[in-house]
Amino acid sequence: MKRYTLLMLLLLVWGSIHTQAQDTIRIEIGSKAQILIYAKDSEALRQLTKVDINAIVQEVGKQIDETEKTIVYEYRQERKNLTLESVVLEKTEKDNDDSQNVSVEKYSNSMYINGRKYYYDTERQRYSRKSPGYGGVGLDVGLSNYMQGEEFILPESGLPYEASLWSSHYIALQFFTGTDLGGPNSPFQLETGVEISWSNYVMRYSYYPKRIDNGVEFRDYQEDFGESLRRNKFVTTHINIPLLFRIQTFDRRGHDFFAVAAGGYVGFLLGAHSRITHSVTEKDRSFDTVVNRVRYGLEGEVRFGELKLFARYDLTPLFNDTANAPILQPIAVGLRLR
Repeated sequence: MKRYTLLMLLLLVWGSIHTQAQDTIRIEIGSKAQILIYAKDSEALRQLTKVDINAIVQEVGKQIDETEKTIVYEYRQERKNLTLESVVLEKTEKDNDDSQNVSVEKYSNSMYINGRKYYYDTERQRYSRKSPGYGGVGLDVGLSNYMQGEEFILPESGLPYEASLWSSHYIALQFFTGTDLGGPNSPFQLETGVEISWSNYVMRYSYYPKRIDNGVEFRDYQEDFGESLRRNKFVTTHINIPLLFRIQTFDRRGHDFFAVAAGGYVGFLLGAHSRITHSVTEKDRSFDTVVNRVRYGLEGEVRFGELKLFARYDLTPLFNDTANAPILQPIAVGLRLR
């Protein structure tokens, strides 16, 4: 142990007086372990004086066993503080080391160490907590409604077009892709993709939307036909292209802690119809020609660990100018499942 500590101290002295940039310092410890130090330049090497070398060497000694391992210590500079991260590499496909409380699962381009994911950066040829790119399939599940005009309030109770607060739902199937902006420790991400969304507005009372010659009118079904409605809803389907700019933070151990994203989206109408269910039959009526065929709006996202919340607000009204209908701005809030 003293020999390893002396070797590390000599290395620090060499790094402090060396004038050229150094990317990697590799220390061989027998044939079973290595210590790798990554530094961008000589100034980064001088920062190593703040690192407890003895603690690192002691940790390395604890990790050495009969199986081949490479132990990489990374540090990330955040203002004046250094955050160390140890990563165990070159394990078998799945190796559970109960004596060291280490569980490793290795895949083609990533690995999990005690449940934490590390990505392999092919350009830098090492593992990192951050991925240079990501993508996948997601699902938004939440509530839909609309604001009345530019007042940014829900329609008043009793109005013919009032939607049920808890029965109106929003669902979106997402195919997303994103990339990190900046260096490997940058907190910035840019994300886009394609999604299909369904907004389901359940009308309260017995009112229903009706097509008339000059647009849309909300009428009382009981008054028109002498019977009440069991259910009445208005559904729109869109294909959307979102664009989000995200800022994420990590705790001292590198875990995803908090993220906030903001951006916008543009959508194209696939269909719009009403569905009226009374005592006997169910009727669907198309409203494609009176709903805006192109929409755009604002979107926000907040993440606490694995909990992701989203909110959307359409800047375009639900109905177009030919509908002669109230100005209603669709909104949606809910959970983002990925």
